[in-house]
Amino acid sequence: MIRISTLVWLILSIVTGSLLFNFGQKTEDQRHAIALLEKKIDREQQSLNILQAEWSYLNRPERLRALSDKHLDLEQIKRLPQLQDEDVDVISAPPEKEEGKDKQKSAKTTVHKDQGKFAFSKRLEDTPKPAPPPIKTDPKKSEKSFADVLQNLGGE
Repeated sequence: MIRISTLVWLILSIVTGSLLFNFGQKTEDQRHAIALLEKKIDREQQSLNILQAEWSYLNRPERLRALSDKHLDLEQIKRLPQLQDEDVDVISAPPEKEEGKDKQKSAKTTVHKDQGKFAFSKRLEDTPKPAPPPIKTDPKKSEKSFADVLQNLGGE
């Protein structure tokens, strides 16, 4: 007859074996899932590399220059004259607020050339700058229908 200790050891070994088999299967499933994710990451990385190459190709300066010449009505920028150090003698500073007084005084700074460096002296004047004129808009020009905008753009 079988002893009780033999029966306990038999049941314990069957339970342990089934648990080990279950953990092994879960491990293999996770390894398979990791391999699939790595393949997916590689495909995404390849598609990102392709998109980056396409973006570089589309943003070539000579291509953009040709497209801007074709589609934009831009005028050539005229070169502005450059100022020399001798031409600069007065620089306007922003208005200063004095505490306790309601008046704003505008400061002008006189620039003197002194041995290759500039020396500054301030003069305060009580003349405020005038406000800019208001912008006038023509209400007839600003009222356009959506169909007019489409027609101007070359739509229907």
